[in-house]
Order: sequence, then C-alpha cells, then structure tokens
Amino acid sequence: MATCVTITTGKESNNDGTLTVTMNGVVTANGYYGKGAVVVDTCFYSVDVLKTITVSNPSSNAWTGEIKITQGKMQTSINCDGCKGSPYYRNIVVDGNSDSSGQSPTQCYNGQSCSITWSVEGIV
Repeated sequence: MATCVTITTGKESNNDGTLTVTMNGVVTANGYYGKGAVVVDTCFYSVDVLKTITVSNPSSNAWTGEIKITQGKMQTSINCDGCKGSPYYRNIVVDGNSDSSGQSPTQCYNGQSCSITWSVEGIV
C-alpha cells in the first residue's frame, strides 16, 4: 500500500518562506518556497515504508502551507507533535521565531523540529 505525501505552500499573503522537511531521517526539502509552490510530492511503497516526517524552519521567514498524506488512496488524519495552537486542520505555519500566529492556528515555532503523524481516517 502506497503512502503519498504532498506539501504545498499556501497562496495567502506571507505564506512563502523557508522550510526543511525530513522523511525517514533524510532531508527531502530544504529552502525557500514561494506562494503555491509544491515542496514535496512523493509516494513510498511497501519496499520503502514512510515512517517519520518532521518539519522545521531555521529562519525567521515563516512558511505556511498544507500537508496531505494518503495511504492506499485514503485520506489520513494528521497530527503535529511539538506544535502549538490548535490541532492540525488544513494548514500549518513553521517559523524560526514565533511572530506568525495569524497565518495558521497550528504552529511549529522557534526553529524546533515538529513531528507529523498520521492515521487513516475512521480506522483506529
């Protein structure tokens, strides 16, 4: 069963910024991403199972966007361990400091590495 990940920068004011994404301990994206940019669009199959995703931002240029994860073409429920604010719903702001709370109710702040976890919706 494939696990697919798509991470996209938002299109609102100030959503563009710096983001580092690590999957299974390997940096898969690192840099500045403009509004609407696709940061990650990849699938992992049973041979190369996706186990971990972390997001962080080493700069004060906040990044805001959406994380979508599917397993076997089923949408998953996403949680952010280490995030502040509200539970993940549709978007997240990742910032090297903490001055971007207006961009998303879910925040990964102060350059910390936040873990993204997921489960198939409706399955415990």
